[in-house]
Amino acid sequence: MICYKRAKVPTACLPGTLVSNVDYDADLDPALTVDIWVVDRTIAKVTLSESEPVDSGVKVVDLGGHFVWPGMVDAHMHLDKAHTWNRAPNRRGEFWDAIELLTADKEHWSEEDVYRRANYTLECAWQHGVSAIRTHLDTSADFGASSHHVIAKLRSEWADRIAIQTVCLTGVEDFVDLGFADQMGQLLVETGGTAIGGMPQMSDTLDAELDALFETAKRFQLPVDLHVDESGDPSAECLKHVALAVMRNEFTLPVTCGHCCSLAVQSPERQKATLKLVAEAGIHVISLPMCNLFLQDRMRENKERQEALGIEGPGTPFWRGITLVQELQQSGVLVAAASDNVRDAFYAFGDGDTFESYITMLRAGHLDLCLEQSPAFVTTHAADIMGLDQVGRIESGAVANLVVFDGIKNFSQLLSRTGASRTRIFGKDMWSRALPDYPDF
Repeated sequence: MICYKRAKVPTACLPGTLVSNVDYDADLDPALTVDIWVVDRTIAKVTLSESEPVDSGVKVVDLGGHFVWPGMVDAHMHLDKAHTWNRAPNRRGEFWDAIELLTADKEHWSEEDVYRRANYTLECAWQHGVSAIRTHLDTSADFGASSHHVIAKLRSEWADRIAIQTVCLTGVEDFVDLGFADQMGQLLVETGGTAIGGMPQMSDTLDAELDALFETAKRFQLPVDLHVDESGDPSAECLKHVALAVMRNEFTLPVTCGHCCSLAVQSPERQKATLKLVAEAGIHVISLPMCNLFLQDRMRENKERQEALGIEGPGTPFWRGITLVQELQQSGVLVAAASDNVRDAFYAFGDGDTFESYITMLRAGHLDLCLEQSPAFVTTHAADIMGLDQVGRIESGAVANLVVFDGIKNFSQLLSRTGASRTRIFGKDMWSRALPDYPDF
């Protein structure tokens, strides 16, 4: 057994029974100093620091009161697209340009190519301190099966370090074809996939398409994870239609909706009605702050505003691209934040560092006003959305996969010195974060 003493841990990542009996500053520094007892690669118990004596046979590592997080959970990523920017740069930063560019780039997506790029992304994520990833994989009737097999191989190779889940990303309208629906369900079952996914679009046939998708998910007993309303169009209400479809089809497995950007630009009346429906349907929501800050409200999307200002070319966005994260949470919806894309046409930057997603979400969404719950967006909430109970938390039975923020001893420091060095802990092993050099892609 090892005792990691004096670890400063966010209360959102600790057992409620431990937190409930202690006084702390929930507004400015919602964290407790604890001792973490580890056997092999599992946390045996967590106690308030110095509250229990350490037997002579127990190895002690003093973490000096520095901030310690559990391995973070990235519940929405695209490993198959990662690190394609050099081949398919999206110089205008437009959403539909990104789709066009990556569609053309798919001629390069051999199994070797997808494996190399995805594995490198996992190596970076591991060093940053990520313990679980759910990846969406572009899939159609005649494309993408090989990507599912590649990620299944990586899932096996990384199983003791990063839990990897897969979702098919395909056209929701295609599920009305029973043959296609069976093909998708069978592919996910064959490759150990996690959920059925897709990108619904507003149309007169949307409800029928969603009914077909949920019928497929029922037959194969798979959760659903969708890309929804990724635009600044206030008339886009796929989120509302998904919520109604969940209840109409009496679907009881988990349903997750990513993005939900258009909700933020709708009228308060429509927002309130949709928030109520999403909560009633039990839908989980994942915001992708880095990607949507990059893509949303590009000036070219708003010709009227461009003409009124009398300018041509690039302009400053008027809104932040993110969904109503605080309002959703206050409505009882489980909300997480994730990285989405990594150096591809949808997001030119990124390194698989989920902590960067947290910092971006906190600043863009004013989560400083709900600071205590904010770490849950990339730890416990994200783990719960993925159905994982042994990652993203520091408690008995969880994996001893920890991130030490060197020299950081309170939340103000954590949120200010975001580039602080990190020490990684995995069971009895400790090492300084060591990011791999960029390969030639």
